[in-house]
Amino acid sequence: MGSPTVFRAGVSLFIFTIIAIVLILTGWFDPQPYGELAWKRPLFPITASARSERIVWVDEEVDGVFSVRLTAVFAEGNPDSRYGLLLDDLSIIISPTGYAAIEQGGAVIVPYAPFPHVHRDDVNEIWVDVDGEAVTVRLNRELFWQGQAVAAGEIGVVVENFGDGGATVDFQMLSFFVQE
Repeated sequence: MGSPTVFRAGVSLFIFTIIAIVLILTGWFDPQPYGELAWKRPLFPITASARSERIVWVDEEVDGVFSVRLTAVFAEGNPDSRYGLLLDDLSIIISPTGYAAIEQGGAVIVPYAPFPHVHRDDVNEIWVDVDGEAVTVRLNRELFWQGQAVAAGEIGVVVENFGDGGATVDFQMLSFFVQE
């Protein structure tokens, strides 16, 4: 049999491990949005016909320190498409094939490339934190990009279809948090 010190160390390690697992599972270490929930809006499916783009703007102007969360899922149609969140001319875009990108005013900030945390057949969450020109983008709660960009103005959603047939995206919920 081992010494009492080794036994106590083993029990302490076991208890610490259990506490750490419980904290992780309850989301204790998850990032939090800036401020309090200001509004939450259920959205609706949007279809882009062949080789087209559909943009829907929400009747809200944003600036200052805020967070925006969009949940959406590719519903049906041409997988050669992409969809996402617009903050004026800042576009955070994902595709049903697992790609993601960030563009602003026609300039590429993050090139269109595979991102392993984009869900292909499930709901995706695009989360943007803005503090002046400091912007953080998370896709499904995983850090995608941090940097400087202008992300004030109107909020919108977009569906782009590059092939034949339609592409439908079910935009489920848009949440806006503001820090006073």
